[in-house]
Amino acid sequence: MVGVLRVECAGRGVRFYNVEPGFVMTEAMRLNDPDGELSKRYPAAPPEVPAVVIAWLASDPGAREWDGKTVFAQQLCLELQLHPDWRSSPS
Repeated sequence: MVGVLRVECAGRGVRFYNVEPGFVMTEAMRLNDPDGELSKRYPAAPPEVPAVVIAWLASDPGAREWDGKTVFAQQLCLELQLHPDWRSSPS
């Protein structure tokens, strides 16, 4: 859909992104994984990872490169070191 929106709104100064957050360990996920088995099998990112990527996409001129595309939040976060405290592998 972001590709269509990008074409439809061309020239208006609006950018569109589809953000794939990956597996994110939220409070609800923690409650449903009390023994940690799920997070042992699948590396999870904290909610701050997709949040910092979205903030970067909204504010950095370099984010124009991803306009109209799907952004894999965990991968981009690691590549750009947007959350230096998070060093897990993307899921």
